[in-house]
Amino acid sequence: MSNLLPSEALSAVWRRFNYRVLFVGSLVFLFSAFFAAIALLPSYIIPKIEQGVLLKRDVQATEAAELESVAEKDEILRSREVLLRATPLIFATSSPTELVSSILSRRPKGLQINRISFTSGREGTIILEGNVASREEINQYREELSKDVRFTAVSIPVGSLVEAGGGRFTITLKGAF
Repeated sequence: MSNLLPSEALSAVWRRFNYRVLFVGSLVFLFSAFFAAIALLPSYIIPKIEQGVLLKRDVQATEAAELESVAEKDEILRSREVLLRATPLIFATSSPTELVSSILSRRPKGLQINRISFTSGREGTIILEGNVASREEINQYREELSKDVRFTAVSIPVGSLVEAGGGRFTITLKGAF
């Protein structure tokens, strides 16, 4: 009973069996490749995402460095302008320099002086302009300056007191300097 089929039919059955084995084997390899690709996909995607994030950080760092360099240039120009304005005071006698340093040392922390105008003589004047957070700081500074005997008058315009809720102010100092 071993050979009930003719040899041509037997070889056709074996061919179909071989084709089925090849088909099933190729499907197994295909699914294995698919699952391997899915398993390796994160190791491909994560570096690409990190590369994009690093590139974005580099762009932001470059922009920040450019902004810092622009800010530094502006600060240098501003410092140069202040030095040009202060040169007459620096090369003057020690009296104006001591006077201005005394004025600046008495100011409260929240008070910022942006401009100092100095006129010497019998009726000399010093005009201080700047920004302040509150009018109490202006009054405190005025009282502190009034204690100095070198100043005959310390005055603040009413407009500076009204606008002092975080704005500009002007103080005029008079004396013989």
